[in-house]
Amino acid sequence: MRLLTINRVQDVRFARRLPELEDFNQAPGNNGQWDIPALRKLLEDILPHHTFFKGFEVNHSFPLIGRKIMILNARQIYFKEISSLDRFPPIIMLAMEDVTEIMAVAETLANHANRLESSLADQAKKMEARIKKLEKEIDALKGKL
Repeated sequence: MRLLTINRVQDVRFARRLPELEDFNQAPGNNGQWDIPALRKLLEDILPHHTFFKGFEVNHSFPLIGRKIMILNARQIYFKEISSLDRFPPIIMLAMEDVTEIMAVAETLANHANRLESSLADQAKKMEARIKKLEKEIDALKGKL
């Protein structure tokens, strides 16, 4: 599978140039870091089975830019004119969305929510114990009247 083009945002993000990206296994990093078997299977199934995929998550540490979490979507690009099929190879458009920051914020919020829930549960237990103690004191006072 060959990478034909890459948008400027991805080119800059991965600090690579298109001539270096001939083989998808090597794109957009070094040493086959994009050779992810599950992703390769999804991509290889698109053309023969006329499928697509949405929401494939890649969580990977890249040499130049560090750990990134990306959501990938891919589908075949169809030509309106049948004659175009003879001039161009089948094309798959692969869209990438870097959700690293969003996932970090979501993780932070989840941690805060868990701590808050735990704190509230502790406070509720203390309040229940205090209420029981007060109920006993009230019952004792009623008994003295």
